[in-house]
Amino acid sequence: MDLLSSTSSSINNMNGEDGDKMALKNVTEIKEWISLRLEELEEKNQLLKKENKKVNAELSKLKERYHLDDDI
Repeated sequence: MDLLSSTSSSINNMNGEDGDKMALKNVTEIKEWISLRLEELEEKNQLLKKENKKVNAELSKLKERYHLDDDI
């Protein structure tokens, strides 16, 4: 059972104000986790873009040095 199904089941089994508070807490925790994960992935994406530019520049230099075409 995944996190959302589990949370949904928990919410459906609760009644009244305590259930509402618990549901809100679960939703808040999920939103925080998603936000943190998204931030991590965005940072990793930026690092990969920088590394990709660096590697492409090195590849271009090697192609120029050995007079290779882009078809390789």
